[in-house]
Formats: sequence, C-alpha cells, structure tokens
Amino acid sequence: MPSTPRKEDKPLRPPSRTADASSRGLAPAEEIAPPKPGVEWLAAMLLDVTSHLMSAIDRAARLRDPLERMADAAEASADAAQAEAERRAAATRIGRRRLAIAIVALAACLAILLPAAHRYGLWSGHDEVASYETPGGAHRFVLGGVSYEVTRAQFEARLGKVEPEPIRKYWVVIGGRRFPVKQAVGVGLGAERASFSSGQALSILHKLGYQTQDSPPR
Repeated sequence: MPSTPRKEDKPLRPPSRTADASSRGLAPAEEIAPPKPGVEWLAAMLLDVTSHLMSAIDRAARLRDPLERMADAAEASADAAQAEAERRAAATRIGRRRLAIAIVALAACLAILLPAAHRYGLWSGHDEVASYETPGGAHRFVLGGVSYEVTRAQFEARLGKVEPEPIRKYWVVIGGRRFPVKQAVGVGLGAERASFSSGQALSILHKLGYQTQDSPPR
C-alpha cells in the first residue's frame, strides 16, 4: 500500500519577511532605491579627475629634466666620438702625406747619389768595378775612390816590362805570357794590389777584353 506522506517529510521553507511581518502585524518595508547622480556628484567627480591629471602632469614634468640631461649627455658623447674620429682621420692623412714626401725625397737622393758613387767607386756590387770608356778609347776604372785611366795598348806595354810571378789560381795571357790577375792589374793600372781583390781584377781584365783562367797552368 502506498504510504501516506507524513507531515515531517515536507520540505521546510525559510520564513518570509512579509509573512513574518504580517504575522507580527507590521507593514512590509519599502525597498531603498540608489541615489541618482546630481550636479554636486558630477562636480566632485570632475574635481577628482582633474586632481589626478594635474598630479600626472607634475610627475611628468619632474621626469623631463633627467631625461633631457640624459639626451644632452648622449648627444655630447656622440659629438665627441665623431670629433675624435675626424681627428684620427686627419692625422692618418697627414702621416701618409709625410711618408709619401719622404719616399719621393729618398728616391731623388738615391737617383743623384748612386750614379756618382758608382762612377767614383764609392759603391758597387761585390767584386764589381766602376768603369766607363772615354771618348778617346781609354778605359777609366775607379778603385777605392782613385781613378785610373788606361788603354789596352798602354796596359800591355807596362806588363811587357816585368816578368810574370808564380800563379796560384787566376791567371791571364797577355803578350804570350801568363800573369797572375792581381799582378797584371796592379802593373797595368799602376795601382796598389792591396786596394783591390782578385774578383775586382777579373772584372777589370774582362772589361779590357781579356779571357781569364781559374786553374793553374800545366
């Protein structure tokens, strides 16, 4: 059989204020409506917004000076770096110009001095003798700064008056006789043998048109 619901099984509802008030003989309370914004409220809001805006402007003004100082410092640093770069570039250009002038001056000095030094025997290659042929057909040699001028005929005539010395290594045939190269040049030019080397003697003889040998004759 279906059971009859009991009184205790019904859900409980919270008491209503109206019902409670009715039960106590009181009139229900009216709901309070929010106040509508008026002129005073709008004025207060405008004042508040204006105050915040002025405060923000004041903070921005206080920050402007440091920012301007930072910008000025950055600009000054950039100007200083540019000035330093320009100074270095100018110094480099001046240095290159001076170097070019020095090189040109050195080349000019060498062009003037080297021919003169070679002509007077002050500078020459190893065992190379400064010499040139005169318009009269004579040969002029410079040994140790001393100039000797001789023709081939004079050279052979002087050697014809002496006897050949013993040969050690280098020798030359002049007038059908074999002379050591240093004896031949020393007698033929009238120069001291200590003033020239065997290599220089060979160079002089070759320029006079003689063939030399570098082994003792058999």
